[in-house]
Amino acid sequence: MKRKIFIIILALTILLFSSCFYVSDSGKRPNDFPGTKWVSEDPDIWFEVKERYDMPGKLTVDGESIDIIVAFDFGAGMNIYEGTGKSDCVDDDAIWIFFGRCEFSPDKLIVKPHRQNKHTNDYKDLFLNYQYEEIIFIREDIK
Repeated sequence: MKRKIFIIILALTILLFSSCFYVSDSGKRPNDFPGTKWVSEDPDIWFEVKERYDMPGKLTVDGESIDIIVAFDFGAGMNIYEGTGKSDCVDDDAIWIFFGRCEFSPDKLIVKPHRQNKHTNDYKDLFLNYQYEEIIFIREDIK
């Protein structure tokens, strides 16, 4: 009897911990759509999804264009780095410049700039200076 209870508790614990890594937005996130470009007109940002973890793009502020790398975490977070490379192995020279919380859909991405990074207490909106309450990206298929 004790063995059955132990097995049931163990199974429930494993189920609980594995559900923490379930991404409910699967099939809606930009990196689920290779061969697409996601464009925001205001502010002027775009990125391409070449492969699941290869999302380079450009951010233009005050006429200055900056190479960026976009990375999504396992939750609803979007990180933007200044630099080049793939998001699963960002170059050591890349600078983390932005973090936001996302609302995903297959054709539109809404990002709300996060005011403070909960892990480091850093404020990450180095180029946009919190001018935007939300940034809307529209999906375009690359031909």
